[in-house]
Amino acid sequence: MFTRDGNLFFPIDTADQVKTLPVGTYSVKVDPMRGFYLELTENFKVPARIYGNSDKFVDRILTTFADRPGSTGVLLEGEKGSGKTLVSKLVSLKANIPTLIVNTPFHGEAFNLFLRGIKQPAVMLFDE
Repeated sequence: MFTRDGNLFFPIDTADQVKTLPVGTYSVKVDPMRGFYLELTENFKVPARIYGNSDKFVDRILTTFADRPGSTGVLLEGEKGSGKTLVSKLVSLKANIPTLIVNTPFHGEAFNLFLRGIKQPAVMLFDE
């Protein structure tokens, strides 16, 4: 459960709750007093023209996700410019579920509990 404060979504256990996150792109943040929360950010944009096999990879990822009852993890690796970021953006946009971006090296039990508290399907992008 989350409570919304502008573009910020904080996990809560009280009556003022948002039961599910709306489709959108969120950054995982931490406040020293309130703990971990999600900040709604701008959705990804992709170029009008896409080269290569990115759509094939995206379709395979989304099909595998839909076919599995549990979580699905994908590790994108390759040379600079090979399309990792493009594939990530396309998965985020085509999945039609919330996307959570973790681009800070969080760790520890509080962070793990925060992620486990998200009970709906979501794309999670861990950026170096």
